Amino acid sequence: MEKNKLFSSLNRRKYPFLLLVIFCVIYPFIFDPKLFLGGDNAQYYILGKALFKGLGYTDISSPFLSAGHFPPGYPAIIALILNFSNSFIAIKFANGAFFLLSLLLLFRVFKNISNSEHIAFIGCLAIVLNPHILGYSFIMMSEIPFLFFSLLSIYLMIKSENEPIKISRIILIVILLAGAFYIRTQGIALISGLLLYLMLKKSWKRLSLIGIGTAILMLPWIIWRYILHTSSYISGFLMVNPYNPQFGTVTFYDLINRFLANLHRYILTEIPTALYFHPTAHLEFVRYLCGILTIIIIVTGLYKAINYQRLFASYLFFDFLIVLLWPEVFHGIRFIIPIIPFLIFYLIYGIYEIGVYILSLVQVRKEYIILLSLTLLIYFPGIQGMHIESNLSYPKQWKSYFKMAHWISNNTPKKTVVSCWKTGLFYLYAARPTTRFKKKINGNDFINALKKSGVDYVVTEHLGYSTTLKYLIPAIDKYPEAFKLVKGDPSTNTNLYRFTPTKIK
Repeated sequence: MEKNKLFSSLNRRKYPFLLLVIFCVIYPFIFDPKLFLGGDNAQYYILGKALFKGLGYTDISSPFLSAGHFPPGYPAIIALILNFSNSFIAIKFANGAFFLLSLLLLFRVFKNISNSEHIAFIGCLAIVLNPHILGYSFIMMSEIPFLFFSLLSIYLMIKSENEPIKISRIILIVILLAGAFYIRTQGIALISGLLLYLMLKKSWKRLSLIGIGTAILMLPWIIWRYILHTSSYISGFLMVNPYNPQFGTVTFYDLINRFLANLHRYILTEIPTALYFHPTAHLEFVRYLCGILTIIIIVTGLYKAINYQRLFASYLFFDFLIVLLWPEVFHGIRFIIPIIPFLIFYLIYGIYEIGVYILSLVQVRKEYIILLSLTLLIYFPGIQGMHIESNLSYPKQWKSYFKMAHWISNNTPKKTVVSCWKTGLFYLYAARPTTRFKKKINGNDFINALKKSGVDYVVTEHLGYSTTLKYLIPAIDKYPEAFKLVKGDPSTNTNLYRFTPTKIK
């Protein structure tokens, strides 16, 4: 009897164990120890380091010690890890651990949705092979920790909804929801989705407790941002183009155009690409067909998977409402990373249900439809590409940029201020205050802005951004007496200049 119980227990855990084995094989294969060159990861680390050192939630890379821009949740996680290791690698591995835990949670959630361990496993298998999600599992960004916190809150909600209300469980859900919000402001979509779900279920007591509880925990961050007048997400949302404030604020007509433009892009590119389909066809009609077909299958899966249907429909609705109304300049798969697992699962479930219907017409046993879902596995060639990328060194332009940062670290006083464009990444290697130069075409205004910031050095580079070419280099050409070349790399046109405004004639 005991032996049978043991085998029964092992059988129930075979899929989670198999997912663990697959993760342990794939993750080291694609893990990239290099810093992600996007920039936000550097800012997260800098804020986490400030918290670790007890300097408050400040940007210690800035000469002005300005307040942190991002929600403090992920920097707090980094600060916790820095108690044990100051290595970037340790933080990257922590994100990998969050991903593994998320994967195991997803299996349980998918199993509850589909009532099938097999489909739940196939969904998780597709996720652990997804290059986009894997890519965020080893960089210092908040998407994967947010995925874990949001999944745990969803899982607890699912587990408790048919039980009598337990205050301890409600408090835990509230803490997790607030934690997700403090990691990414995108948590508003999750909270709104869960509250709408409870409203549709007429679960008024749960709705009141969770709604009031999360509002109370979110309030300190909202008040702090209001006091500092740094609600950059709201101000950015209200601008036509946050990168060019001179274009002004949006009108209702602008919001409609923004919504339609974003919808066009997500259908045409973002959603299909995120789900392994790579729409490389030159004909826009073919790409549209691919995108629309993908969305139809996802909606079919959501419609047929009736368990917790309104919960996930509400969450996806609010998440897409936000990304479709967000400024068009903020684009990319990054903004839907936390919901890609659900899109993948409902895509698979949609294929399953459509396949069941088609094969039933020819009287084929529907159990074989599981094999049809496995065809999704043809969309993982990106894994090999990620492995190759992980073994490459930085591009030569970035090597030169970091080389200048190392020189600054070894040859200048600690209070030296450097003006460059990718400030956070430069700071990680220079350990000196950095500030971006202003976007001012007028030479006098540009120089005065550098003087006001107390800049000692400036860096010119060719990293693929037009800002240096448009603003900094013309100022250097106009006032050569104020900029003395200290170190240069002719092969990449990366140069370090000593800035001495007193020499301007």
